[in-house]
Amino acid sequence: MAAASFGFGWTALSRALSYSAPRAVGATLVARSSVRATTNTVDFVGNTTTLTSDPAIFEDTSDEYVSIADSAPPPTPPILSLIEASLPLRLPEPAVSDTSVFEEFSSDDYAALPVPSRAPPSSVVQVLNSLIPRKRYFEAYHFCLEMASSGIDLPRSGIYERVARAAISKKKAQDAPSNYDPSKEEILNTFTLRLSMLPCIHEQEYPHNHKGLRREVFQTLFSDIAIPLKFSVVMAEKGYAELLSRDAIPYMLRFASRATSLRFIEDFLQADLNYFTELAPERKGGLRPASDEEIMGRKEQLAPLVQGRAIEILAQLEDFQSAFSLLPTPETPFRLSDRTYKFLCTRMSLSRVGNLDDHIAHVEKLVTDPKYCFPTTAPRKDLVFEADVQHLEALKKEYDPRSYQYIGEELAAQLQALIGQIQRSELSVPLLVDFLSRYYLTERTTAIHPLRILAFRRSRVPAGQFLYAEMAYYHTVRQPLLVLRTFANNFYLSGVAREEIDAAIRHGEQKEKTVACLHPAHQTSRIVSRRKLWATRAHSDLAWHALAMSVPVGPAFESLYDKFMEFQTRKYGNEKTLLKSPAQSEFPVGGSVFAVYFKRLLRSTTSPSRPTAALRDMMLLGFHPTIHHYTILALFYASIDDIRRTFQVVNALEAAHPVDSQESMVENLQKQVRAAPGIPVPDVKYYAGLIRVLVVKSQLQEALEIEKFYHRRFTYQPSVHEPLDIAFEELSRLEQHANQEVRVSPTKF
Repeated sequence: MAAASFGFGWTALSRALSYSAPRAVGATLVARSSVRATTNTVDFVGNTTTLTSDPAIFEDTSDEYVSIADSAPPPTPPILSLIEASLPLRLPEPAVSDTSVFEEFSSDDYAALPVPSRAPPSSVVQVLNSLIPRKRYFEAYHFCLEMASSGIDLPRSGIYERVARAAISKKKAQDAPSNYDPSKEEILNTFTLRLSMLPCIHEQEYPHNHKGLRREVFQTLFSDIAIPLKFSVVMAEKGYAELLSRDAIPYMLRFASRATSLRFIEDFLQADLNYFTELAPERKGGLRPASDEEIMGRKEQLAPLVQGRAIEILAQLEDFQSAFSLLPTPETPFRLSDRTYKFLCTRMSLSRVGNLDDHIAHVEKLVTDPKYCFPTTAPRKDLVFEADVQHLEALKKEYDPRSYQYIGEELAAQLQALIGQIQRSELSVPLLVDFLSRYYLTERTTAIHPLRILAFRRSRVPAGQFLYAEMAYYHTVRQPLLVLRTFANNFYLSGVAREEIDAAIRHGEQKEKTVACLHPAHQTSRIVSRRKLWATRAHSDLAWHALAMSVPVGPAFESLYDKFMEFQTRKYGNEKTLLKSPAQSEFPVGGSVFAVYFKRLLRSTTSPSRPTAALRDMMLLGFHPTIHHYTILALFYASIDDIRRTFQVVNALEAAHPVDSQESMVENLQKQVRAAPGIPVPDVKYYAGLIRVLVVKSQLQEALEIEKFYHRRFTYQPSVHEPLDIAFEELSRLEQHANQEVRVSPTKF
């Protein structure tokens, strides 16, 4: 387009030069030619030519042409230079009332529309939704702080559950600085802010119970009780009191001091009433103030879940004074179930803590008053039976001879006996372990899950017994992964090394993929219980034992041993704000579990000083070393060829228990090893193990010395204890070999 216009202009100029006013035009051209001299231009065809003083194009210059050029007006200056000369360097601020700048306000004008000053802009939601899925929790938290300081209300969303879990997680956020080490107060403030961003229960688009967050809070042993306390109270103010009561109440009564737990119950109930009176939209009449009748109804609705559950837990702990402080009074009336009152009376009647006759009479009086008690709708046994008809029918196919799933006469008799024991809450653990061992030999698993559900729905007592029997069976068949998985799926992971258990389970599941033949229980152990239980000492012992067997010997096991001792010796200073260790006061591990850690620790190290340090740890926990521990110690020194320390242990045992007469080895093998203060008495297993290790190390004279100690203390009866028979046979061969080497003289050449 530019080329066409250029060619058209050049044609018009040529015609003007030929036919009209040649002098005026020529004067302009001459004036320009005198300034530029000879220049190169492009014609309309596109060829480059040189313009010279061609008389056919330009006329001769003369004075009259110059005078006309001098009288021509000056060229117009550029627009930008005019703007710079006329306007200042900085423009003044425009006035709102200036009608020349702004339009007039009116009801139809967009400027007059009301804009909420604290409404979150869409960019806030977009920024948070982009940061949180990418686990940029540190950056998202500081962004929220900036928005809050600017007076902008943060939008509520369930996506902030991830951020809240990250706040209390031991793992550092991936976008946090390397030197970031928050204090307990900073962690609590961060956690509280992120909880406040979660929506209330009536604001949820779909039912959401925050299972992951509840698991993070109530299944982790925090050194600061403020974290689960703050979580429970804040979530109760959002309408989650009914959901949290089954986890929060047992947790606080178990780990917090009694004064703190009772104050928590008051705050928890008050937080729920605040939500009910201010935010709950489901009442008739919308958000109007709640009446006294509605408030009373809400209290009665929560009383069995909060006070009733707390009274039962305190009765089990025989803290009857605290339980009585939660009973209804004329000033604070509410109703509890008759089952709660009867349970409290039963525990008081069986207790030996003082005379409780007056308290029992008071509770019996409350049971008869409908103002404070409501009857259970149906007997518990009938409820369980009606709910479990489907599972009982499935089990009937197993023991019915007419069914194609019949498991045989002996197993059917055991299964029917177990069903009756579960319904009577009298489950026999040895019978269940024997049934599991026989039943899994048939490679069947269909009866295990219905039996477990029957135990769980009956009560927590048969449920705990059933799980202990399962874990004990898995322990006997050397399946530590199944022990840990059963424990993690059915118990709260408090008082145990949760991270180590999770890591062991993940490692075991990776190994499952490479194993061609798995135990049939690998499928049934994956079932996660909806109702978590609190572990007893027996359950935690099996979990710690399985964890020790899951970690290979070496540096990894030494790290696990340090974690094990940390849990067993944990102590806290301020009882009002810090947790009491459940591992110390509730279920410390038994001596048999420490023996496993002691034995595997010695296999993980070659340091001679480590065994004595482990024995000191054992005494620190309040355990008395048995002959089993001394046997492990002596075998360790013998295995590393430290004969001096080996005989220090041997001489200490022999000197502490001098021998007057020989003892029957049969009677000694039948004795149960019991821990007692002082140095234990050597037994047959101790001598058998020590002789065999010394023979393997070719320590003939030392092995013969241990043999003398044995014959001085015990009689020898062949074919009674196989390890001892093998030890004596190997010692005899080693002695014959040594004698042959002595008789053979060296060959002379």
